Parts: sequence; structure tokens; C-alpha cells
Amino acid sequence: MCLAAAILCLATLAPLLTSLPWYLRAPLAALVGVEGVRRLRAFRRSPIAACSLSVTGLWRVTLRARHDVPAELTHARVLGSAVFLELRWRGGSGRMALLPDNLPADDLRVLRAHMRTAALSARPCRSRYNGEKPTEP
Repeated sequence: MCLAAAILCLATLAPLLTSLPWYLRAPLAALVGVEGVRRLRAFRRSPIAACSLSVTGLWRVTLRARHDVPAELTHARVLGSAVFLELRWRGGSGRMALLPDNLPADDLRVLRAHMRTAALSARPCRSRYNGEKPTEP
């Protein structure tokens, strides 16, 4: 968190060191600072205590208040051996980073495979015929 705060300070300072007029520098620096603080707060403490994926592909989230709610996966990214999830449920949303040190290797491998097959099945199928029906020979 200290590294993120240091980066935010540098990003807030950057507009002040440009050749823009002062009446543009100060509001731009303030805007960068406010947006940076807002984003840091979002990542400070996730409302998600645990999550699970059923065999049928349905997500369930256990919130820090200790109640389970059904959730929808809104975005997922597989980056190397890590899986980043964004889940939404009635009344909230949250993000999770699943890394090799906080999930068993087999579970993480299965989840990465599931994410890749889900991404492939969600892509629109492109035809080599450019949308035209092939003619019968």
C-alpha cells in the first residue's frame, strides 16, 4: 500500500511540473489526487471473504458480514499464473486476485482452464467466408 501511495503522490505532483498555466495545473493535480484516492480506497479492503464456483458455472460469494449471496462474473483476466476476477451481486461488487500463493495449484489450474474455455466460447465466431454463405460446388 505504501508503494501505491508513493505512486499516487508522484502522479499528483506531475501536472504541477508541466508547462501548463497555473489555473490548469492546480485543478488537474487535484483531479488526479482525488481519483487516485478513490481508487486506492476501492482496493483497500474487499467486501469478499471467499468465493466459490459450482460445477454448473454459478458463482457464490461469502461476504465479510458472513452471508452467502449468488454472484455474477462480470470480468475475468488470466495473466500468467494469476486470475483476476470482478464479481457483482445484488447490492454490491468486488474484485479478487487469485495467485499461486493463496490457492492450491490444482484449483488455480482448473480455474484458469475454465476462464480460457469461457472466453473462447464467448467470442463471436468468425467465418472465413466474410458472412457470405458458401456456394455448393
